[in-house]
Amino acid sequence: MTLHNRKLSDPGTVTLFTGSMGTGKTDNALKYSEIALEKNPDLVVITNIVMLKKIRKWKVIFCNSWFEYIKLLYENPRSILVLDEAGIFASSGYSSKGSDIGQWELFLKMCRKFGVAVFWIDQRDVGSIPPTMRTIAYYHIDKPEMFTMETWRKTKYSKGSKLISKRKLSKKDRTKIPFDTEAPASWNNDMPIWYGEEERQLTIRNLIDRVSNVNGFQIRPTIKEWMEEIKRNQADHSRVLEREKDRADAKDSKKGITLKEVVFFLLSEDEKNERTRKGPSEIGKFFNRKPQSISRIIKEYDIKRTALLSK
Repeated sequence: MTLHNRKLSDPGTVTLFTGSMGTGKTDNALKYSEIALEKNPDLVVITNIVMLKKIRKWKVIFCNSWFEYIKLLYENPRSILVLDEAGIFASSGYSSKGSDIGQWELFLKMCRKFGVAVFWIDQRDVGSIPPTMRTIAYYHIDKPEMFTMETWRKTKYSKGSKLISKRKLSKKDRTKIPFDTEAPASWNNDMPIWYGEEERQLTIRNLIDRVSNVNGFQIRPTIKEWMEEIKRNQADHSRVLEREKDRADAKDSKKGITLKEVVFFLLSEDEKNERTRKGPSEIGKFFNRKPQSISRIIKEYDIKRTALLSK
């Protein structure tokens, strides 16, 4: 597991696995994970790779979303994050999305603080790997062919890189971790909305800001505290929605206000206060109505609003 002066499983070590489709990048990354798990009983592997069955021998946890991953961060002091098909969901071509390469670069720069080593599996060739990723990666394992493996210190072809080893592989080098080779790998940006004077989508940057000046032993308590704040914020928002529903119900009973009028009012209030619009499911559950019926009312609202604006 030690290739130079640092182990692949050491916190803060980012290893880039590249190669064409079918050359065994994922298998290779899981093989190194397997070796690390054998040597470190307390280590946990967190991955977006789908397993064929539950693994009892090692601690391998499936995760494919930021919010779930943050929960796992404070539950596991030492872990390897194995990201398959990283070039798809962390592409520099999608800079407007919260799950783009910019978010990942922030996290990768801080992963040592979180006690995380990262195995970054990417199908792109070296030239298309983002410059920051080429800088951050400490090791680069390239698979030119199925049974050939090159190990580089720093990214292959980048300044200061060094070929550590080049060897042939056999079937004995395959991983024993039973993963699904056909299941697509993904990563979801499911960070919640923070409801305040200005509602905003939370990102990994908010977490980084929280822990950037925190000492190592305070990292996990700080993450847990932040997650509890988010839960309280969500609960407070739910109570506000409940009060709005109660007021609407009260007006409905006193003045004979229809469901459509109440929904129109909620939508106009969201628009007036520049809040994120409530969806059919969110409104429907407070009135015990199916989302389809609320969706029809929302569509009617949009038609009427468009007609007014066009005048």
